[in-house]
Amino acid sequence: MPRFSFLLILLSVFLTLHVACGPHYHAVRLSKGIDQEGNAVNYYAVTRNGMIIPEYVIDERGDYPISEEEAWQRFSQRKGDLENLVKTKYILPNNTAYEMKRNTIGAGLLVVSPVLLPMQMLSNSMQEKKSGVQLSNRNYFEMAFEEPVPKDPKLKDPINQ
Repeated sequence: MPRFSFLLILLSVFLTLHVACGPHYHAVRLSKGIDQEGNAVNYYAVTRNGMIIPEYVIDERGDYPISEEEAWQRFSQRKGDLENLVKTKYILPNNTAYEMKRNTIGAGLLVVSPVLLPMQMLSNSMQEKKSGVQLSNRNYFEMAFEEPVPKDPKLKDPINQ
C-alpha cells in the first residue's frame, strides 16, 4: 500500500508540474435563457482556473455566446489582448495550486472508480426503469477533473472597477 500511495503522489506531482505552467481554460454552460427570437438557448462562458471571466466571451451588448464553439472562438480572439487586464482586475487562483488540487481529486476518483462506477451504473439502471429516462455515465471523469460549478471572480479593487 505505501508503494501505491507513493506512486499516486508521484503521478499527481508529475501531472501538476507538467501542466501547471499556465492557467487552465474550460468552456462551461452558464444557464438557459431566451434569445431574441424567443427560443430557449444555453449560454456559455470560458473559465480560467475555475473562475468565469466575462470579458473573454461577452459581446458589445454584454451577451454571452449561445454555443460552446462560439465561446472558444471569442476567447481565442481576445485572450492575448485581455490577459493583462484580467490579471489586474481579478483575484485569480494560483495556477500550480489549482492544478495540484484538480489532479489530486481526479487521481482519487480514478482510484475509487472500479468500485464507484459499477455502483453508479446499477443506480442509474434502477432510476431508468422507474423514470423511463436514460441516464449516462460518460461525464464521470470530465466532472472529476473540472469544477462542478464555476465561480464568479472577485475584483481586486471593486470601487475603481
